[in-house]
Amino acid sequence: MTVGYDRSWVAPHECRIATLACGFADGYARDNSSRGRVGIRGGNFTVAGKVCMDQLMVYLGPTAAEEEEEAGEAWGLATSGGGGGGVGGGLAGLSAAEVASLRQRAFKQSGNLAKLEAKIEQAELEAAELDASMLQWGSDAGKVLELMAAKEKVDARVAELYASWEETEELVALFPDL
Repeated sequence: MTVGYDRSWVAPHECRIATLACGFADGYARDNSSRGRVGIRGGNFTVAGKVCMDQLMVYLGPTAAEEEEEAGEAWGLATSGGGGGGVGGGLAGLSAAEVASLRQRAFKQSGNLAKLEAKIEQAELEAAELDASMLQWGSDAGKVLELMAAKEKVDARVAELYASWEETEELVALFPDL
């Protein structure tokens, strides 16, 4: 039995193959063809053949050794070597529909990283200006307290922006081809 485009994977014996509705269009790199790993029911299986645009096949082992897989079974993806070019544990255990939904969200959010960076830079400049103003008004306790309250709000905004930026960067990193 052969699997994949160009019959790129040849079964070593009679075996079971699972077809998963996830492929390189969903962020699983083609570099993982015939070597990427997929987790199903706690087992760790090898991708069989080339990763297709919207599906991939997985070698489950000899027919007698595996029980029937149920439709809709949760599965997770991993890259073959842990290096770039694929997705890692961030998608482990997600269904194909969940991966597709995350990919769509990542695509929409990928353009927001530069905007978030600009907002962070602007808020940090504002915080630096408030620090300078506190030094300038050092002898006026009332004014310094007012500036400190304003700086606390700016610092909180900076923290929120960084959290949003990190979340967005983490999401976009799951799909390096975006």
